[in-house]
Amino acid sequence: MNVTRALSCATALWALSGCSAGSGGPFSKTLTITGGNLQTGCLLAPLPESLEVTLTGSNGEPLAGEPVTWRVTGGSAAVSSTVRMTDPAGKARVQLALGLALSPIAVAANAGGAPAVSFSATGRVASYGLGQTTTSTLNASSCTFVGGGPFDAYALMVSGTQTFTVSLSSAAFDATLEVVDEGFALGGAFNLDSVPGRGVTNSFLKMIATGGAYGIAAGGQNLGAAGSYTLTTAAVPVYADSCLNDIWVTRGIVTQQELKSTDCVDGTGPYYFDPFQLILVPGQSVTITESSSAFDAELFVHSSSGSALFDDNSGGGTNARLSYTNTSTGAELLFILPSTAAVGATGAYTLTIDPPAASASSTMPTVALSRLVGSQAR
Repeated sequence: MNVTRALSCATALWALSGCSAGSGGPFSKTLTITGGNLQTGCLLAPLPESLEVTLTGSNGEPLAGEPVTWRVTGGSAAVSSTVRMTDPAGKARVQLALGLALSPIAVAANAGGAPAVSFSATGRVASYGLGQTTTSTLNASSCTFVGGGPFDAYALMVSGTQTFTVSLSSAAFDATLEVVDEGFALGGAFNLDSVPGRGVTNSFLKMIATGGAYGIAAGGQNLGAAGSYTLTTAAVPVYADSCLNDIWVTRGIVTQQELKSTDCVDGTGPYYFDPFQLILVPGQSVTITESSSAFDAELFVHSSSGSALFDDNSGGGTNARLSYTNTSTGAELLFILPSTAAVGATGAYTLTIDPPAASASSTMPTVALSRLVGSQAR
């Protein structure tokens, strides 16, 4: 082979390989964020703009028909699709829906052979401290519940197990409160306290909760609600001293309570009982124990799905214990009713709810609880 022919062959092979001085090779890919980064949006709602990336080759030309994978790597949110193909312009897009985004959201996009890129997003949520009183206003720019009224979101950090009250008052609209653990994402467990039709326009609830991040939604019960409001929390002892269904608990708590003749009553005895409410997302389990040296404990649990459980002495001696697992595809509201086997019995008891609350998750339960309703029965 002569030198000229050898050089010619070498040149042809070089061209076929697509190599050139300073090139990254024919299979070099670059993934670039071209839209939707650093957005701020309403909790429990999609961001206003899609997340967008563009995939190009080493020559800068767009690569069509390539799969891009999407994954939430931090915070409470979900992408509309985990894999999207690039279009003729090399672009791929997904929509990001925020859950209870009390902390920043991170989303990774990856195309084979190209370095991954990461999007950041934050929820419209204000920091809030236990014991704080804040005044603000609902208006046309406020976030709104799906099919419901407007709300403002606050992030509350609770250190260790705490008992506290939350109140929302307004002279301008029918106020409603929702308090939720960050472990429950979009459509998760809300503690709704409102008294429609009774002339009560302010909302109030009591919490016995393990430490962690909680979201508070200060909202209006009706569409178009607007005006000023005052949100207040107080770290105080919480007792089941009324029959208003206003006490909410989390898993992992132990509370000292007392049955009194002024508590809720089953008139067939009379048998006195206290009402507590707990949310379980799909797959979660709970074991509830009522123990007392003052009376023979009887424990009742009713769920929003229609289940009804009863126990007398499974907790050892005269103590009561029940276990329950949410096997449904949606979240469930449990009414926990510690009572007594003896007519007219009163006295101190301990209510224990195990196991501890689950850590935060970025998954999305399929059924929203913000409008769960249920009736209490002994």
